[in-house]
Amino acid sequence: MLQQALIIIIITRFYQWRVEASQRLLNDKDKTALTSLSFNKLSIFKTSGDAKFRPSPPEIGRSSFKQKLDHFNTKNGQTWRQYYMHRKSPYQNPDGPVFLMIGGEDQADRAWLTNYNLPYLQLADQINASTYMLEHRFYGASRPTKNTSLQNLKYLNAKQAIEDIHHFVQEINQREGLSNPKWIAFGGSYSGSLAAWIRQKYPQDIRASVASSAPLQAKLNFQEFEEQIKKIIEKKDEKCVAVIQKLFQKMREMSETNEGRKDLVRIFRLDKSLNQPSVSQKDIANFFLVITNYISFIIMHSGINVKGHRDLLTLDTMCKKLTNSPLLESIRGLISMVMISQGKLPQSALDIGYKSFVDFMRDERWNTASSQPRAWLYQNCNEFGHFRTSEKPDGLFGGTLPLKYDLQTFCIYKYIYILIILKFSLIYIYE
Repeated sequence: MLQQALIIIIITRFYQWRVEASQRLLNDKDKTALTSLSFNKLSIFKTSGDAKFRPSPPEIGRSSFKQKLDHFNTKNGQTWRQYYMHRKSPYQNPDGPVFLMIGGEDQADRAWLTNYNLPYLQLADQINASTYMLEHRFYGASRPTKNTSLQNLKYLNAKQAIEDIHHFVQEINQREGLSNPKWIAFGGSYSGSLAAWIRQKYPQDIRASVASSAPLQAKLNFQEFEEQIKKIIEKKDEKCVAVIQKLFQKMREMSETNEGRKDLVRIFRLDKSLNQPSVSQKDIANFFLVITNYISFIIMHSGINVKGHRDLLTLDTMCKKLTNSPLLESIRGLISMVMISQGKLPQSALDIGYKSFVDFMRDERWNTASSQPRAWLYQNCNEFGHFRTSEKPDGLFGGTLPLKYDLQTFCIYKYIYILIILKFSLIYIYE
């Protein structure tokens, strides 16, 4: 089932934004230049006292506040507890800068406030800014409803999340006695989009935003993902692109026969979905989605400053492995490398069955492995799209991921009854 979660987590996140991956390798000269530049950029914000490095960082705390369930229905008075973490500066000025890390499609991660290698935390101490992290509704412990039924998921969307942020800022201003604070919002990927949108809609709340890798344009058929991945690999090694294309063409041909599918199951250590007499095109398409996700994962994380990603899971390693041994077994070897980086056994089987995916995603309970992927799937089907496709035969993945598969598999199926809403323009947020 972990592979099923991986499918949803990666499906739209063309840049996986994580605490450990938030900066490239920096030498001392780079860090000095970065902090000096950042400090100069924010020198317009008033600070108190001598804004020098404080040897003892502020303590990390966790709290909650009462949030509205529906910001757009005055007749609905229901509320819930939204959680946030804080790193309060003892030198915070009532009209000084305050940093806000906006949570996205995952539980709030304490590391965003404890990892002092993050430049924005270093800057926060230099200018005496308190730092907060707000957890997104329907993720982590911030649960507005008793479960994630479709009836309840209607309260999960970016419009509600923006209002959550607006009310959170007002709440903290009142609690902490901040008279004229300069809030600066940070976010990456989806939360980066929220950082940009909250700044646009409520400039009186948020004076500046840092929107890292934020997909501001919602798009149903996100074919540009495949094109960009191909360009990245071409810059490294054109032979590598040719090898990947040939291997995907081979896999496509193998998927069309019983014997070929049996070989795919053996080589990639799949579950038995492709061996069943009732194998469907959805099972086959799901297989290709899982394989492309693992390859994309390596490219998206190549060279970032975190353990295995820095030294092992790199574009250079991937291409050397494929060009030196252009076999399907080499792709499985790359998948095993990713599994090791995620704390899994390298020989773990891949669950690619469509039915098991549906069974996994139909669970409406909290405290299950599917609760957060289910919520993010709903947001993609209802608001964003961003379905990564491969529809051109000469594309990197050989046309193995048509758009109709994404819609039929993820947004329209009888077990969950999610219906696609084709309104993929987020301009409506600002109406």
